[in-house]
Amino acid sequence: MAVSNDELKGLYYYMNLVRQFDERCRRLFKQGRFHGTYFSAVGQEATVVGPCYGLRPDDFIGIQHREIGAVITKGMPIKYMMAQLFARKDSPDRGKSHPCHYGWKPMGIVTPASTIAAQTVIVTGSALAWKIQKKDNVAVAFVGEGATSNGVWHEALNFAGIHRLPIVFVVQDNLWAESVPKSLGVPLENVSERAKAYGFPGITIDGNDLIATYETSQEAIKKARRGEGPTLIEMKT
Repeated sequence: MAVSNDELKGLYYYMNLVRQFDERCRRLFKQGRFHGTYFSAVGQEATVVGPCYGLRPDDFIGIQHREIGAVITKGMPIKYMMAQLFARKDSPDRGKSHPCHYGWKPMGIVTPASTIAAQTVIVTGSALAWKIQKKDNVAVAFVGEGATSNGVWHEALNFAGIHRLPIVFVVQDNLWAESVPKSLGVPLENVSERAKAYGFPGITIDGNDLIATYETSQEAIKKARRGEGPTLIEMKT
């Protein structure tokens, strides 16, 4: 697909905005300006901006605590994200899900749980509802490569494959699951190969190539809207 100049400008805008917000929050955390912890994703912006740019408000994204770029690109106002980090009562969660559990119903951002990969099950259920209702909405679920060794992740992909649901699974493969190296958690070089077990395509791309993440995600999203089932995209970063 050809990426227009307007799309390139929009993608760059969000890449820059996400990086600026993330770095600012890192400084605030190190200064002790808010309590709890902070999950930065500096350097992985393309893995979330590419898939989320251009999604509709009624599409859903399933995130964990490190996908701040997905939340910003999907359309959650910065002031609400900052209010959530500071556990303020005027944040969407009324300060109860602190820290880094961003969610905003008007833009289809499902507030995550701390349980690893739980968001994949929730948005898979949403995708089933859309299929029953004959809607062309799409869900995008984000995880790290470590989450692909979690049972609920396999359940979500298996169910999505059986029912050919309109969902895109994005794996951000940065070689580390918290303090565990990939080699101790995943017996494969490419996590995308796991999609074969569930009967739908798996693709591995350079997760630091913004154009690649955007083009690949757009193709998978269009495929899902047409009723042609899910796709697993592994983005190495």
